[in-house]
Amino acid sequence: MDTLGGNTVYINPSLMSGVGNLKMDEALLLHEMLHEVYGLDDGAVMEKLAAYDPGAGIKPLGKSEQITTWMMNNCVNGKGNQ
Repeated sequence: MDTLGGNTVYINPSLMSGVGNLKMDEALLLHEMLHEVYGLDDGAVMEKLAAYDPGAGIKPLGKSEQITTWMMNNCVNGKGNQ
C-alpha cells in the first residue's frame, strides 16, 4: 500500500457527470478524498468498505465505481452510519 502524500487530488473531468447529477459528483469527490486522506488505492478502500458494511455487496476486486456508489448512498444521501 503506497501513500499518496501531498495535497492534490487528480480527477479526470470526463468522470464528472456535470449538471445532471450533482450528488454523484459529490460522491466522486468523497471517493477521491479517501485516497488522499488515507493513502489507499481503490482495492484497499473497497476492502475496508466491504469489512465495514458487509451487506453492501462491495467486491474488492470489482470496479472502483462501487466506492462512489457507496459514498452517494451512505454519505451524500444522508444515511450516515445507519
